[in-house]
Amino acid sequence: EMLKHIGMSVDEDRLDRAVRFSSFSEVKSQEERDGFIEKSATAERFFHAGGSGTWRTQISPEAADRFLRTHRKTMRAYGYTL
Repeated sequence: EMLKHIGMSVDEDRLDRAVRFSSFSEVKSQEERDGFIEKSATAERFFHAGGSGTWRTQISPEAADRFLRTHRKTMRAYGYTL
């Protein structure tokens, strides 16, 4: 709908392929197979669990609280937290 709205033609096969290739399971397997350039040099991987809110279990409660205090306004604006 967005492409139509801005006046671009829509190739349904290409759009379906783009959606399929951007799923979490697909990008995670692409990273495992080919690597992922945006991954930090110190990180084991970029794509971890893929579930909503799983970041809270990956860092200490203190770090999570600090992160939320610092970024709550932006997260709320984009629907990531209340």
